[in-house]
Amino acid sequence: MSKKDISPGQRFLRFISSFGLACTVLTLFFILTFLGTLEQVEHGLYETQKRYFDSLFVWYDVGGVDLPLIPGVRLLMWVLFVNMLSASILKIRKKGWKGAGLLIAHLGILLLLVGGAIGLQFKKYGAMMIWEGDKASEFESYTEWQLDIMPVDDEGKATEALVIPAGQIDRIGSGEMRVFTSDDLPFDMVVHGREQNSMPVPAGAPMSASVKGDEIDGYKLMSMKPAKEAERNLPGMYVSFPESGKADESKPEAMLWGGDVAPYTVEKDGKRWAVRLVKEKWKVPFEIKLKDFHFEYFPGTRKARVYRADVTKIENGDERDVRISMNEPLRHKGYTFFQSSFGPSGADDKGDQRMYTVLAVMKNPADHWPLASLIVSGVGLLIHFMIKLGDYLKKQRKAQSKEVG
Repeated sequence: MSKKDISPGQRFLRFISSFGLACTVLTLFFILTFLGTLEQVEHGLYETQKRYFDSLFVWYDVGGVDLPLIPGVRLLMWVLFVNMLSASILKIRKKGWKGAGLLIAHLGILLLLVGGAIGLQFKKYGAMMIWEGDKASEFESYTEWQLDIMPVDDEGKATEALVIPAGQIDRIGSGEMRVFTSDDLPFDMVVHGREQNSMPVPAGAPMSASVKGDEIDGYKLMSMKPAKEAERNLPGMYVSFPESGKADESKPEAMLWGGDVAPYTVEKDGKRWAVRLVKEKWKVPFEIKLKDFHFEYFPGTRKARVYRADVTKIENGDERDVRISMNEPLRHKGYTFFQSSFGPSGADDKGDQRMYTVLAVMKNPADHWPLASLIVSGVGLLIHFMIKLGDYLKKQRKAQSKEVG
């Protein structure tokens, strides 16, 4: 078949399944890793990961215009997936059952790519702090913030919150207005711009002269450069609570800040509501109780040599004692609890004061997929080796029979 006889569809299939495309994608992976490593020094791990690894494209400012100059890792993962899938199908069609081993090995790699995509999309990562003697059943994000709107009863206690999740507010830019409505609220909530990192400053302070935002109760919200460690960022926003359908007429009437100790209270139709900006939280389907925390310093230093948490996992009335140490996490129902840090700061290791532990918590639906991928690929390569070994032995026997004949 000449090149003229190949249809456009066949040419595309050859291109998308080609070894050259796979090498190009792997080269781009290397370039993105190199660029991300350099940028991490200035912008920190979180922002760099979002820009290079969690995106379809990497955007660069060219003459004041943002342009997608390089594909991001997320897009490259899908291209590599399609490349390997189509290449596997073509190979099994050409080689028949003798290509089964390589097909299985390729499926193992495809499984790894799919697991990475699932983890990228659905994993949750945060921290759970527990004092000795206390219990906890939720953990909070290191970097993502949500809005809680809670009805307040006659005793001044807030009940279950209505939540505006982080995914709906983290894309609101400075000076951008966004309206949120709900059938459960007698008012709309309007966000009049969001700052990724901010600090309230007195309106009379010299530093507030350059702040363009509104003055609320004698303060202005000053935008600050995002912190290198994203978990240190304290976002802020101006909000208003107009009657339903009158959002366009509203002006900022309150300021919400990530560092606020108490929520902002608004009264509508004779009922009070507490509004606050807090880190995103997730429930765990069981409880963790900290029985005892133990740590030891290296002699003559304030650097921890050993630290561990003796906890009780409580689930449906059943209790099980578990130890979580530096290299021994707790894994249960898809959740993984790592020993992260402890406090209070300045504590000695004599065990004569109440301690708390901070557990890093990860929920990843594809947590065990890399292991499964390794097993599948290993089985495929073993099958391929056995097929090749069988062919080799068969040729050797034929060669020996000819010599004898």
